[in-house]
Amino acid sequence: MLQHVAPAARPQRRMAAAPVGGKSVNKLAYIVKFGTLDERRPAATDSPVVNSTRVRDGSTVITLGNSLIGLELWPERGAKVSSIIDHRTGRNWLSVTDRPWGDATAPRWEDSDRAGWDECLPNIAEGVHTTTQVELPDHGEVWRRPWTHDFLASGIRTRIQGVALSYELTRDILLSNETLLITYRLANLKDEELDIVWAMHLLADIKPSAVQLADDTPVRVDSTFGACGGVVAGQGWTSWSDLVAQLAKAQTGWACKIFTRPGGVTSVDGADEKGRLTISIGEHPAPLTFGLWLNAGGWPSHEPLHHVGIEAGFGDHDDLSRARESNSTLRVQPMQTATWSVSLQLSSPPPLVRTSQAGRGGA
Repeated sequence: MLQHVAPAARPQRRMAAAPVGGKSVNKLAYIVKFGTLDERRPAATDSPVVNSTRVRDGSTVITLGNSLIGLELWPERGAKVSSIIDHRTGRNWLSVTDRPWGDATAPRWEDSDRAGWDECLPNIAEGVHTTTQVELPDHGEVWRRPWTHDFLASGIRTRIQGVALSYELTRDILLSNETLLITYRLANLKDEELDIVWAMHLLADIKPSAVQLADDTPVRVDSTFGACGGVVAGQGWTSWSDLVAQLAKAQTGWACKIFTRPGGVTSVDGADEKGRLTISIGEHPAPLTFGLWLNAGGWPSHEPLHHVGIEAGFGDHDDLSRARESNSTLRVQPMQTATWSVSLQLSSPPPLVRTSQAGRGGA
């Protein structure tokens, strides 16, 4: 059942002070303003980060964790994160299926395990790049190819180079108490502009009713699957509360992809009676958006899944050419590097105030 949830007061983030240049600073504030902290200097009050490496199902899997949060990461499988565990409750916040991951020859993302957290770059919807005319695969080219990795004192660095386009993407994940601090660096390796969309393609094991946005947040429906209570894609911007009211008419067996306006939202919560997941945007070279994939059994039609994608990204369309038309892509100048950061925080169950009901039958 999809329900509109009035955002509860968000608990204050208690970020440990970390020494930088001999001074004590708030770690999250420093990252938002200046970029990644020196990974050799984890906050003194953080619990130690422990890592282990083993082989499972023929692939390397790396486990990272402290006393509050842990994750599993697969470098050879597109640096996929398959679990984010709250060690206080044992809950895995990421969706899981019993499908095999497949391999690098899988032509489409739906041929994979359809779960966890992948990276989508330089596109999401398959098609032709608007300026180079290069063919781009479904959900981009980095989710299905091996990444290199290096351990950091409080996390891990993974890196991959493009094939269709000339770039290098680096992702640092640092563990700080109950928070993942994620920094991305995209280096343009050519002497011409690099024009891309990107999504932190994170599928959470929550219901659409768990998504919390302010009522007046502008959103736009990009695609629909099944009967979405009269919701139609491509109708322009509307408010979150109006969209929720329309989805109130939907039965189970629907899904839709929506976008927030670029630069309009800085964080999205997924909150239920078991806890809260908050994804927040830090520094960014261009306005970021959130893609929200609400799947109440509407996709895929032959093997329905239930999950919610909370996807920070560049581009307010899955289609690169349409995102370019709306001027929402990330453009990196020749031989330059763009840096941006995102944080993911787990917190205790919030008080939920249900103001209206918006849907029935499994959302």
